[in-house]
Amino acid sequence: MIQSELFVLFWNSDRSIKRYSSMDQTSFYQIHNDLNEMYVVLLKRSIEFQQFARTTVEKLPKIYQEIENDVKFKINDMIAAVQDQTAIPGNLNFHRFFMTFSWGTIMLVGYYFMYFQGSTILPLLLDFIFDTLSAILLAYIIIPAVLYFNLSKYDEYSRKSRFILLVASLFQGLLVGFLLSNCSTVLVLPVEIINMLFVSIISRILGHKLNNDRQVYFGIINGIGFIFLVIIGYITRHLTKAYLFSTASAVLTSHVIIQIYMRRVMQSDLLPSYMLLMMTTLSIYCQTLVRLLFGQYVQIIQLECIFYITVIVNVMAPPKQSHYYY
Repeated sequence: MIQSELFVLFWNSDRSIKRYSSMDQTSFYQIHNDLNEMYVVLLKRSIEFQQFARTTVEKLPKIYQEIENDVKFKINDMIAAVQDQTAIPGNLNFHRFFMTFSWGTIMLVGYYFMYFQGSTILPLLLDFIFDTLSAILLAYIIIPAVLYFNLSKYDEYSRKSRFILLVASLFQGLLVGFLLSNCSTVLVLPVEIINMLFVSIISRILGHKLNNDRQVYFGIINGIGFIFLVIIGYITRHLTKAYLFSTASAVLTSHVIIQIYMRRVMQSDLLPSYMLLMMTTLSIYCQTLVRLLFGQYVQIIQLECIFYITVIVNVMAPPKQSHYYY
């Protein structure tokens, strides 16, 4: 009886061992097959990546050449536009010109409003959100670049493109105000806004009455406009070096923008949203330069330079010899 029970137990255990061994073999084969499939997939992906890298490396000189040619063409075209002295294009619509530059004025108003918020009211709050480097990259590089590559998705005369430009100018004003909070009192009057209003209104009133004479038109816009801004600075007692420099940069910026605008009209390739983007970007760069040149940052940098030079001189100077002997 005992022998029969032992035999049954041994036989059952042997069956279970065989069953488990067969299960282990099937699982091993399954894992082996899965690993083989993964290896084949990885090998295929690596081959595809190598082919992609090889084709990319082969195309890089062509891509670089295309980008270089495109940049050279645009730069030469802008230089030709600025140097153009021919008559004003006959198909230039001064009403549409007025509408475009009026919206540019609204964008500058929003920019200056947020600039003063960022420089006087919100700098402590913004200091917890942004550091200096990220604010510089966003305000001066990332936002203009994103707008440049994405404005083509929208209709040039649609409200959406203008609304996007307005929101971007508001955000840029906030960031630039935060960055230049120490220089906010250098220039109080918004010179660009006054100049852009003058350009828009005078162009709308006198543009079609000048017989397409470009010299007379720019004589009024640049010459009389500069004198008008100087008179405003004298009346408001803000006629400083910073104000004069800002006035000259505002007049020069509007001159460049109008010249490019007229060339695009002549080429039947007018893109008003890109004109507005160029206008705000140049204005932001020029005003940043003015505030850095005439602001407190210059004084701080000078004091720091004097301090470091004094420290270096004291360290490198030879020690004084004592006249006393012990």
